[in-house]
Amino acid sequence: MAPDQFTHAELQELLQKFRCNSLNDIIELCQNNPEQYSVDILESNKIGLNGKDIMKIRATGEGLPSDKGKFTADKLQQLLQKCYSHLAGSVDMVEIKELYRNKPKQYWDEILEYKDGLMEIYIKDNSGHSENLINGKINGLFFSGRLRSSGSKFPISSPFGGLRLKVDCTSILDPKKHNFYFADFYCNSTVHYVTIVVCVIGSHTDEYCKNNLIKIDKFNNQFINCDFEFCHRKFFINNNIWIEIFYTEDIDIRDKKLKKVRATGARSSKVNGVPNNKCCRICNL
Repeated sequence: MAPDQFTHAELQELLQKFRCNSLNDIIELCQNNPEQYSVDILESNKIGLNGKDIMKIRATGEGLPSDKGKFTADKLQQLLQKCYSHLAGSVDMVEIKELYRNKPKQYWDEILEYKDGLMEIYIKDNSGHSENLINGKINGLFFSGRLRSSGSKFPISSPFGGLRLKVDCTSILDPKKHNFYFADFYCNSTVHYVTIVVCVIGSHTDEYCKNNLIKIDKFNNQFINCDFEFCHRKFFINNNIWIEIFYTEDIDIRDKKLKKVRATGARSSKVNGVPNNKCCRICNL
């Protein structure tokens, strides 16, 4: 089937399978990774994209990328270095006092009514690189500390739901109680994300992360920092990139307030998460 003969549904399915934005991206991905993908040229009548004679595209297996395995320690370190290169000259550390989590009303209602107010951790989804070492391996809860571009207030809307829970940084990012780990650097075609795992020191998850992820200096890194000034703790986050904080402990929300925000888009997290864009040269190895 020629590229111009794909139906809209077939094209969308193909793009989703290859985690790319266009057929050109798929072609480039296949050509750059011949050991994993293959491109079949069925005809040679110059029908295709940008003069390419591509009539059908497939990958090893049943149209899906094969599993290349998980990141080795060296590969994860390379990914961190690519992240540093991307951030070069664009680190904007702004002070934050709280982290937040946006979810639909039903999510919070179920916690308060059926779980006695305990927001329980759950298995990490498949967002980010499929090779990362936390997907399906550890449990946690995602939080953000990103501020509006003005750098003083939280966003007024969210694609994840219309109610926002705020948590003091001291309860999640206490350097005396928690360790920080770099886990992933990826994008969804438009926005780049860094995933930082926060564990209670000495916990089972902390031991796993110590053996598999990259521990970062809690007081000096380019993502999220702690500081002590006149016996007061201060916290700073890089507002020039999306920092995902994956906190690995349950949280009691009975004494916390929920604030309404404008829900946009899907108004909930995507089931199984959003995979990384495998065609991005910035965040792929």
